[in-house]
Amino acid sequence: MNIAIPPVAEAPAEAANSSSRPAVLRSVICDSARRICINVFGDRLKAVVLAGSLARDEATFARSARKYIGLGDAEFMVVLMKGLTLPKAASLRALREQIEEDLLRQGILCKIELSAVPPDYFRRLPPHIFSYELKHCGRVIWGDEDVLRAIPGISATDLSREDAARLLCNRLVELLECAPELFNGRDSISAKLHYKLVKLYLDMATSFLAYLGCYAPTYRERAQILTRLAIQRAGTARDPVEIVPFAKLVADCTHWKLAQHEECEAWPDVSWREAVQCAHSLWRWELIDLTGSPESITDDELFRAWKRSQSRKANLRGWARVFRLCGWRRGCRQWMRWLRLSWETGPRFGVYVAAFELLFHASSLPSGTLNHTEAGLDICDLRRLLPVAGQREGKSESNGAHALAAAIVSNYQEFLTGTRT
Repeated sequence: MNIAIPPVAEAPAEAANSSSRPAVLRSVICDSARRICINVFGDRLKAVVLAGSLARDEATFARSARKYIGLGDAEFMVVLMKGLTLPKAASLRALREQIEEDLLRQGILCKIELSAVPPDYFRRLPPHIFSYELKHCGRVIWGDEDVLRAIPGISATDLSREDAARLLCNRLVELLECAPELFNGRDSISAKLHYKLVKLYLDMATSFLAYLGCYAPTYRERAQILTRLAIQRAGTARDPVEIVPFAKLVADCTHWKLAQHEECEAWPDVSWREAVQCAHSLWRWELIDLTGSPESITDDELFRAWKRSQSRKANLRGWARVFRLCGWRRGCRQWMRWLRLSWETGPRFGVYVAAFELLFHASSLPSGTLNHTEAGLDICDLRRLLPVAGQREGKSESNGAHALAAAIVSNYQEFLTGTRT
C-alpha cells in the first residue's frame, strides 16, 4: 500500500511488536487527545470519551516506511460541565488539527473526529447502534467515569431499524469520495477504495443484523453471528442477499480489518460494482419492510415512501441546521429553494437520493464508465436536491457525474455527519 504522507518522526519503537501494536498506538493517540483537551478546556472539562473502533480494540493501522497510518478515524467526545456553551465547529476543527499534528510528530498519521457534548447528552441518546456501542465499548480516558453509565439500557432487539437503514445509506454515500475510480472503468482500485469497500461489507452486516435483532457491538461478534445465521437460514429464508457467500465475504473482511498490516499486503477480493449491487438489494429489503411497500415497488417510489414517513418537524430541524451552518450571506440565495424542499423532505434524503441514483446507475453499466454525456441521469435535477447545489450554469465540466459526486460528498460531510436530522 503506497500512501504519500509528509515526513514525520519515527513511529513509537515499542509498537514494532505486532501483537502489542494496537494497544500501544491507542495509548499514544489517547494521551495526545487527553493532554491537548485538558490544556484547551481546563476546568470546563468534565470528561473525555473514546468511541468507535479504537475503543473496541478494532482499529486498523498500516505500516508505511517508519510510520503508522490509521485507516479509520479516532473518535473522541469532549464532555463539558453543565451550563457551558459548546464550542463552535471552527474551534473543534482547530483542536482536531492540533491533535493530528501532535500525532504526526510522533510518527502516527491518524484522522481525529471530535465532538463536544453537554453532560446530559448521554441520558438522552436514542436506541441507535451508536448508543449501544458507546454504552458497551466506550472508554472514559479522562474525568468522570460515570458519564457513560447515564446511557439508557438498550438491548439488541430495541435498536431502531430506521437507524440501521441509515447506517447502510451513509456507507454508500461515503463511497463517492472515490468517484473518479468508481467511474473510470478500470478493474484495479486503490487502497483507499479497498478500505471503503471492506467497511461497506462490514456495515452491511451491521445493518442486516441490527435489522434482525441479532446485533453485537464488535466486528468479531457480528461475523460469528452472521456465520451461524448463514448455516441456519441457508435455503430457508427470503434474505436480500445470498447469505452463505455474503457471510464468508464478511468474515474475510473482518479478518483483514482486525489484522496488523504491512505494505503491499493482500486485500480481500472485493468488487465495487458487486458491493454496490449487494448493498442495493439490502437497502431495498430494509426499506420495503420499513415502509410496508410491495416488493414490486421501484426505487423512486420506495424513496418517496421513505420520505413520506419522516416527520415534518425532523425535516425542519434539518433545514434549520443547514441554514445555521451556511450563515445568512451564503444561504440567502438558497432559502426559497430550501423552503420548497422542506415541504417534501429533509436535507439528508436529498443527499441520499442524489447519491443512490448515481451509484446504482453506475454499478449497472457494463463498462463501469460514467460521465455527464452517457449517464442517463438528469444531473441538474439531482443537484437541485442537495442543500448546496454548487452548480455553475454553462460550465459543462462542472455539471458532470464526477462533479455531482464531489458535491454530494461535500454536502454529506458538512450537513449530515454528526447529526441524526
